[in-house]
Amino acid sequence: MPEPQRRTQDKRPPQQRPAFFDGLVLGLGIALLAVLGSQLRAQGGMPPLWPVAPVLMGVMLRFPHLSHSWSWGGCVIGMVSAQHLSGVAIFPALWIALATTFSSLLGYLTITYLSPQSRTLRNPAAVMHMLLACLVASVADGMFYALLGGTLSLGLAPRNMLHWFASSLVNYVAILPMVLTLPQKALSPRYWEESTSKQHLEVRMLLPLLALALCTATAWTLQGKAAPVFTLPALLWCAMAFPLFASCVLTAILGMLFFLGMALG
Repeated sequence: MPEPQRRTQDKRPPQQRPAFFDGLVLGLGIALLAVLGSQLRAQGGMPPLWPVAPVLMGVMLRFPHLSHSWSWGGCVIGMVSAQHLSGVAIFPALWIALATTFSSLLGYLTITYLSPQSRTLRNPAAVMHMLLACLVASVADGMFYALLGGTLSLGLAPRNMLHWFASSLVNYVAILPMVLTLPQKALSPRYWEESTSKQHLEVRMLLPLLALALCTATAWTLQGKAAPVFTLPALLWCAMAFPLFASCVLTAILGMLFFLGMALG
């Protein structure tokens, strides 16, 4: 075979995986998150923690090549299946899935329209765009569940729109930054293997975590609505000591713990 022809064949782009495979993987992941949220549902009400919507919106923003009809459809099927297996009737399960997908899509379109560069939270304007997208998605969530919550026996009367709006907003603000700052190569298992092998535990990295644990224990002991304020100094220290993604993970975990503690009593 002539050398030029061999070079041409070597430069062929690698074969991409089928689009339905993205939908299958995302659908399974979303289904697992929906099961987690369903387990936290109070008697006769909606779950206080619903990570499906912010994770769905964040994944579509962070990895734009996954944002296609197969992926969105797979996520809807995953949510319906998880809700139905958790004891929700098929029609309410479908409504919850469509409402979650629609609100996530609105938030996705908001950031995409304002600035595609805001997908990774690398500048101050990106934070404002993210907050606006969270607000738009939460308003859509509140309207969906308030208008038809009573009809579908979802546990929310129309007057409780503010309750679900606030709950949805907390979920978006706590979880979405963690997904948006996820490293671009995070979907590759090799990335995590290399990252783990290169990590060395140092005292300067351990001290902020110890301070955060101490402040969290103090806030948990004191209780009260102002208790999370005690963790702010340690969170600021962690933000200066760790990369952006690690700081967002710590903030998300801490925020969800306090939110669940207050919601579930």
